[in-house]
Amino acid sequence: RLDAFTKVKEEIDKMVVELGKQQQDEVEHRDWCIDELNKNNRTTEAAYDEQASLEAKIADLEKDMEYLSKEINTTIDAVAEMQEQMKRASEVREAENADFQQTVTDHRLTQMILNKAHERMSQVYALMQQEPQPGAAHIETSGNHTDPGNGPARFTDYSQHAGGSRVLRMIEEVM
Repeated sequence: RLDAFTKVKEEIDKMVVELGKQQQDEVEHRDWCIDELNKNNRTTEAAYDEQASLEAKIADLEKDMEYLSKEINTTIDAVAEMQEQMKRASEVREAENADFQQTVTDHRLTQMILNKAHERMSQVYALMQQEPQPGAAHIETSGNHTDPGNGPARFTDYSQHAGGSRVLRMIEEVM
């Protein structure tokens, strides 16, 4: 009988060793599960953090897009306004240029008129500055001893025309 108890004891010892080994395996498995669960929790938290970060980044980028869209629209409006101003300025410059061209034409015409007037006045005053020739230029209308006729007036000093040279100098200065 002792043998049977020894065999049972040996079997119980084997079972205790085996149960101890199984318990050790289960503890190791439990530790591994706890580690994996912790890793999974950390990974999940990291993913949630990354998700929150990305959502914040998306919100920031949407705000940036909205701001930049407004800026683009403002810039487009400013460019359109500048083009309109440039168009108006161009029209004003064209009008001013037309006025200038008209003024230049007027000055040229005035200068031509003044040149003609100067030439004519030079001829007139040159004739008046000459000594008068004796006798009448138109014989047929001269008077006789009984009828004075409509002969030329008496030749007097042309002092009223003595300033002709001053008028000519003034026209030359204007030109």
